[in-house]
Amino acid sequence: MANFINKICGVRSTGIEKVLGSNYSATNKINSILDNRYSIDFDGAGDYIDASTSVDNMSTNTGSACMWVKLDATSNNEGFFAVGTGTATADKISLFYSTSNAEIRVQYKGDSTVALAAESIEEAGFIALGWTHIAITWDNGIDDEIKLYRNGSLVDTQATLTHYATTPDRVYLGRASNAANTYHDGHMDNFALWTSVLTVDEIIAIYNVRNPDFTAAFTDTAGNTYSSQGDLIQWLRMLENTGTSLADSSGNSNTATIVNATWASDPAF
Repeated sequence: MANFINKICGVRSTGIEKVLGSNYSATNKINSILDNRYSIDFDGAGDYIDASTSVDNMSTNTGSACMWVKLDATSNNEGFFAVGTGTATADKISLFYSTSNAEIRVQYKGDSTVALAAESIEEAGFIALGWTHIAITWDNGIDDEIKLYRNGSLVDTQATLTHYATTPDRVYLGRASNAANTYHDGHMDNFALWTSVLTVDEIIAIYNVRNPDFTAAFTDTAGNTYSSQGDLIQWLRMLENTGTSLADSSGNSNTATIVNATWASDPAF
């Protein structure tokens, strides 16, 4: 019966019990779409999430990350996701909003050479969008490219990456990796990280389903299928609404720590 219902709903799932269940309704358990009630609020002045427990699992050669973000205001560049090694300005992967260029940008910087994929969007327009889904992929191997997606659509691709020469030691959400700056002023929800390059169909499916179970395969109503659950290394659902610890729902125990930021009853979906 459950499989029949899942086919009607356009979402198929197995192993749903792996996911935290306190905010998880019976209806969504059938559909593989998970409840969500909270997000993290960053004030743009020292707030971030330290997700560095995932560095031992992640790959700088191939990978993907996605999250929901909401921009409240900007004064400087707004950091969303950053991977780096110490305070080095080389060897880093970063996703941010460039205020001076009015662009959402993803950078892959191996040594000192930057590959940059970007989408132009004015600050007022970005703020007016409210909750926005952003996904990035990097492939420093066969395809040799980075890609930037917004709300399920591929918006830019940049080819020719320089090899990442060091081993990263930090993953931050809401700030830069190499310096205490580029703080995000806004909200963030449902961050996930993989060691593989998600396909276009997978990213479309993630956006269309909004809040799926990343630990199981699923298909959206348009027939786009996600099947990279085996490469998921960190999934911060941000359900707790208390304390400074964010549970990792990927099954890898890559717990993250909230630094200064606060809880908000303002989920992405």
